[in-house]
Amino acid sequence: MNSQSKGTVKEDFVSVVLPVFNEEESLPILTTKIMEAMSTCAQEYEIIYVDDGSQDGSAQVIKDLAEKHGPVIGVILRRNFGQSAATAAGIDCAMGDIIVIM
Repeated sequence: MNSQSKGTVKEDFVSVVLPVFNEEESLPILTTKIMEAMSTCAQEYEIIYVDDGSQDGSAQVIKDLAEKHGPVIGVILRRNFGQSAATAAGIDCAMGDIIVIM
């Protein structure tokens, strides 16, 4: 799993931030769809999943996706902090000058 703290912001780089809570089944499909959509753009991108203390296997799915797909980054929160806090954590990790929140 990738993890990073915000450093230099990259120009023309898109960060897609998604807070996640108990979404293990939909994450692989969502990742594929986002990657397909982003492949039509000329911009580099990252997909940042923030697991907000899920009770299912979402955290492990995120770790697996991050290992399998270069643009996927996982942020795993130790407990449920809520959607706003999870979104903020994803934004804090984002490297892009363009941030898309889903």
